[in-house]
Amino acid sequence: MSLTLYTGNRSERLVSELAGRLSERRLSSPLTEEIIVVQSRGMQRWLSIELAEKNGIWANSRFPLPDTLVRECFRIFFSEVDTSHYFGVQQMTWNIMAILPPLLDEPPFAAIRSYLSFDGEGLRLYQLAERAAAIFNEYQFYRPDLLQRWESGGEEKGEGLWQSILWKSLVAGSGGVQPLWALKDEFCRGLKLPMSGFPERISLFGISYLPKFHLDILSALSRVTDITLFVLSPTSDFWADIMARKTQARLSVEERIYRNEGNPLLASLGHMGREFSSLMQDLADSAEMQLEAYEEPGEETLLRSLQTDMLHLQGAGADAAPRPLPPNDSSVQIHSCHSPLREVEVLHDSLLSFL
Repeated sequence: MSLTLYTGNRSERLVSELAGRLSERRLSSPLTEEIIVVQSRGMQRWLSIELAEKNGIWANSRFPLPDTLVRECFRIFFSEVDTSHYFGVQQMTWNIMAILPPLLDEPPFAAIRSYLSFDGEGLRLYQLAERAAAIFNEYQFYRPDLLQRWESGGEEKGEGLWQSILWKSLVAGSGGVQPLWALKDEFCRGLKLPMSGFPERISLFGISYLPKFHLDILSALSRVTDITLFVLSPTSDFWADIMARKTQARLSVEERIYRNEGNPLLASLGHMGREFSSLMQDLADSAEMQLEAYEEPGEETLLRSLQTDMLHLQGAGADAAPRPLPPNDSSVQIHSCHSPLREVEVLHDSLLSFL
């Protein structure tokens, strides 16, 4: 059982590494399902096509989303406990519709009460419950500390107060079913060999961000099965600590000494990527093997120049001389559109022009 980490800046290179690894290390039986976790159905379709082209054939595989994998693993580990229904989005939606009306007379729900005052057919109640259920589901994965604090008696102040009250009412009516954050702690503590029922191998491909919740689950799973991550990263360097110049201007002189901008685009627009880079650093410490699959983009076009700067965590700077580019270079385009609909139309026309 092991945890292996591949990082690279090109999906094409990473999929070659994935295809090679799957070919070299066959599963115990052709009937055993290959599990590859992806973050979108678009990635699933592209990955299936690429693997079929590289291996000649591709079948008997499944591409769960990260949240789906977590729930499936919980069902295997907690075989006698309901882990999928009560705190799922659909079930929470209906439960919130039943729990919310009696709470509307409380002061923290004044804004909600006003919003639902003209809801004759119950449509607003359903839409609000559906949205609240989706937010609570995200909290389970991205903010488990917040839910744990609420259940321990802590409350939010201001507009967030009604959320904490609603969540605690939801948990109180669960009949003893535990939320995901509580199951996760028990899962990570108790998962060890011998343990049957888990997939023989789990690969994660094209992952650009995962919260700490999922990374802790993967680290625990590596004790009972082989876990391989294929992570997209714009640079091979550690970039969790870079900071945009405007942000550095708010720091003291002593604090600026330990900060650098690196690449301006990553520093200003790569907040989630920087956070994920920091989380991956912790996971990498427990990895049995770390492999890098980075490619030098070159500087033939503006896009490649930007990618090269990101790879090396550098920026041309305001005083740098302009780089020579082909006169017909259209690798980076900026379209100013008056509405989201027009953005889609322009995107559609641009994609067709590349065919």
